[in-house]
Amino acid sequence: TPEEIVTNQINAGCYVLSREAINQIAPGQPSSVERDIFPKLLAGGYRIIGYLDNSYFLDLGTPYSYIQGSSDLVQQIVYSPLVKTKSEALIDSSADVDSSAIIFAGSVVSAGAKVGSGAIVSGSIIEKGAVVGDQVQVFDSYLGENSRIENKLILSRVVIGANCSVGVEIPPGVRVWPSVSLVTE
Repeated sequence: TPEEIVTNQINAGCYVLSREAINQIAPGQPSSVERDIFPKLLAGGYRIIGYLDNSYFLDLGTPYSYIQGSSDLVQQIVYSPLVKTKSEALIDSSADVDSSAIIFAGSVVSAGAKVGSGAIVSGSIIEKGAVVGDQVQVFDSYLGENSRIENKLILSRVVIGANCSVGVEIPPGVRVWPSVSLVTE
């Protein structure tokens, strides 16, 4: 149970199993190596060997961990040959970023995106053709392709789908489906 977990380590990667271990898996039945097979092997006296590695690991199971992973790549907290230099932001050369905008914390501004005057983008992903309006503040968020955030809004930990228009405050943690318009009349 979660209450019984008393470690800062995870079980991830690949397994090398002997034929005897594979034979412990019931054919045609769903099975968990960690919850079913390993306990059977241990109870049967089989030896299980693990390797402790101090490498970077991030479970990308949520949009927010995806945003974090992207930020970690840009800032080279984790190495990738695709990111040539450590920086605060990765900004495509075709993006239109106002000189007064501040973009940092591993943010990505994609091709054709626009970031308006006085805008702040921190630890966020701004996709192709998206628009961050003047004086908008975006923190740890994802803005989908061709979406638009109206002037002076503050967004934190939100996911905005493609082709959206947002002109109202959105609480942290909200995900907006693609092609939705959230504006005041």
